[in-house]
Amino acid sequence: MTAPRENPLTEIRFRIPFDRIRSEHVGPAVSTLLPAARGKLETIASADGERTFTGTMERLDRLTERLDYCMSVVRHLEAVATYPELRAAYNAVQPKVAAFSSSIPLNAALYRQLKRYADEPIYSNAELNSRLMKQYCGMPSEAEDLDRKSTRLNSSHTDISRMPSSA
Repeated sequence: MTAPRENPLTEIRFRIPFDRIRSEHVGPAVSTLLPAARGKLETIASADGERTFTGTMERLDRLTERLDYCMSVVRHLEAVATYPELRAAYNAVQPKVAAFSSSIPLNAALYRQLKRYADEPIYSNAELNSRLMKQYCGMPSEAEDLDRKSTRLNSSHTDISRMPSSA
């Protein structure tokens, strides 16, 4: 197993080191980055106190940055220079990543935090609220209904993501 700091998929780099990326990097990278993203989501969703742009929106925007980088690089390699081991590694992690990604807009605690943010007096203007709702328009308006909907949607996304990529 490759240590996280030796894994070229765990850190965002301007020049992507395609020549160093191997199929054996994919699983360990996702095993490192996915729990980190989950932890960041939990931090945002459970934070107390005043909601600020930096503490809410900026953190949310950066929530999956490293995981998205990793998966974008792997998807690119899978599309242009694939081989059986890379395809297998990609297919093994894709369902977990898809389930996590689809769970974000359906997270009831996160929805409540975004609502609190939008209700802060300093942010309660039509333009900002419009941008906020456009960015998260997939979030149902009733947080109580999210758990039921998210279970069904996550199941569908996970099933779809398990469909193997083809050569």
